[in-house]
Amino acid sequence: MRVIIFGASGYIGSNLTRHLETQGCDVHVIRHTDIWNEHATTVDVDSPLTASANSRLILRLRDINADAVVMAGGGHYRGTWRDPFPTVDANLISQIGIIAAVTQAEVPRIISLGSYWQDMMVPQSSSPTSLYGACKNATEALLSSAIGMGSVITTLHLHDVYGPDDDRNKIFGQLARALTSGTPLAVQQPQAVLIPVHIHDVCSAVEEVMSGSVGDSGTHEILRIDGDEMLTVRQLVQLAREINPQLLATEDETTSGLGGPSLRCIHDRPPGWTPMVSLEEGLQALLSRAP
Repeated sequence: MRVIIFGASGYIGSNLTRHLETQGCDVHVIRHTDIWNEHATTVDVDSPLTASANSRLILRLRDINADAVVMAGGGHYRGTWRDPFPTVDANLISQIGIIAAVTQAEVPRIISLGSYWQDMMVPQSSSPTSLYGACKNATEALLSSAIGMGSVITTLHLHDVYGPDDDRNKIFGQLARALTSGTPLAVQQPQAVLIPVHIHDVCSAVEEVMSGSVGDSGTHEILRIDGDEMLTVRQLVQLAREINPQLLATEDETTSGLGGPSLRCIHDRPPGWTPMVSLEEGLQALLSRAP
């Protein structure tokens, strides 16, 4: 199977690229700078998509003639409601051009990686994650407007993705780095609720959707990718310390009352897919390398 991945430099996209290559897929990575600024050496998130860039992207897609495109790009904390443009550009503006080009190139299958924040958004919230969810919802709406072009479109709402070698500023990576450095971790929002899903299971879910088990031509299906276990950040830290007692952690008193109940995404899981990596197994692998 020939696959194109947008956003392959991020944690999920890079792991997905390696996973699909090991499964025998012919993977093509298209980066922001490949299309939007052909002379750039770094990603310029402020550069708008131009007509010439759109044309280059269409030609590139037609030349590759892929069976599927995976849209794995975007990021949480690149902006705020007071300065929304970095987040909007990373999660929406670039996606508009990709969607337009992919549909014009008549790629048979489009898979977009969304977030459970799309289902958890709090009205009038000023948090960066609420802005992130709003941009992802807009991308989802754009994909729905493209169903008449004939592609099979699937959006996957991902819960709390974790795994090895994750340098994002999220609790699982913070735990691993605290263990490696021997520095106590100041745990923020200990009452916040997590539904962890291992990166291996995310990759297998995308592979399952690519196999053709989901959707018909000219449809847009929305599914959830989550783990089986739900717990608070405090409970996660306690479990991590049981696995490796060398882990040092304290609670940040200024955030101890923040967080609260969370719900699973309202959507179904992909048919035939179930998470295989338990939370304890994933944490064991993550925290087994004591300093």
